[in-house]
Amino acid sequence: RASFEELGPTFVKLGQLLSTRTDLLHEELTSDLVKLQDNVQSLSFDVVQKVIETELKRDLKTAFQRVDREPLASASIAQVHSAELYTGEKVVIKVQRPDIKKTIETDISLLNFLAKLLERYVPESRMIQPSIIVDEFFRTLSLELDFLVEANNITKMAQNFEDFEGIVIPAVFS
Repeated sequence: RASFEELGPTFVKLGQLLSTRTDLLHEELTSDLVKLQDNVQSLSFDVVQKVIETELKRDLKTAFQRVDREPLASASIAQVHSAELYTGEKVVIKVQRPDIKKTIETDISLLNFLAKLLERYVPESRMIQPSIIVDEFFRTLSLELDFLVEANNITKMAQNFEDFEGIVIPAVFS
């Protein structure tokens, strides 16, 4: 787990994926990798504030009545902070790590190179098609990086479940 964290966000995501594969890995390993789900080193609040202000194109104090300095959770791509709007509504702000897209693209290039080497020099690996796995992993990560896709999915889910009592989908504030 520590090695995945040291290698960075792409490998943390890979560790998260592997943590669900109890059919492939020993339980002791998967139980350690599960800690990568939402317990990754958090960004400093100064970095978080700069990201929010850059995205909103305004000062944090004019956008929110309050923003908690400590994150609720920190993961490989983003972390979340509790906040309150001036209307009194309690919200959660999801903040993407700076330069995460470039980092992931670099890491995926390395994984792709390693997958091709594996396919070339370890014939047994061809059966699991490492290059295809890396490509699919990259496609999934690319979608996860696009918070507009996530916002649209949440909005669509809210519409789909609006008639179901007891199911609450959070509102999205663009």
